[in-house]
Amino acid sequence: MSMFRRLRGIATTAIVWGLGWTAVAWPVFIVLLPKLNLGPRLLIALRMAAYAGLAGAVVGGSFAVLITVLERRSTLGSLLPRRVGLWGAVAGAAYCVGLVLRGPAGIHEAFAVVATAGVTGAILGGASGLLTLLLAREATRGSRPVPETSA
Repeated sequence: MSMFRRLRGIATTAIVWGLGWTAVAWPVFIVLLPKLNLGPRLLIALRMAAYAGLAGAVVGGSFAVLITVLERRSTLGSLLPRRVGLWGAVAGAAYCVGLVLRGPAGIHEAFAVVATAGVTGAILGGASGLLTLLLAREATRGSRPVPETSA
């Protein structure tokens, strides 16, 4: 596979994950925000969801890099769901733990906070990775395979 196709795949995955995380986060933030007037609450929730979307884009890009590098010889049909979920969980946990450790308390942050961030990131990343695999397999069902090009 050419380098351009790999980079395009990584960028596309990052964009799709960013949009997906934004779409999921917006209604969650609308519900979780205090009872402000509806207009400001929607805008504040959208801004918070955009930050979640940015996180999703970073995690999605990291996931795509992991898949591209570590599963290079696998085809879409031969990818194991548990491995894809694992790579998504690794990307999500690494991002969330890194974000917490980069914060004001840094390395002195309580272990419970770091562990919670890691578990939350792993769940979001793993679920997103599995959903990505399922959607990609569904999209290719019934279509003819794209010929491989040697790089």
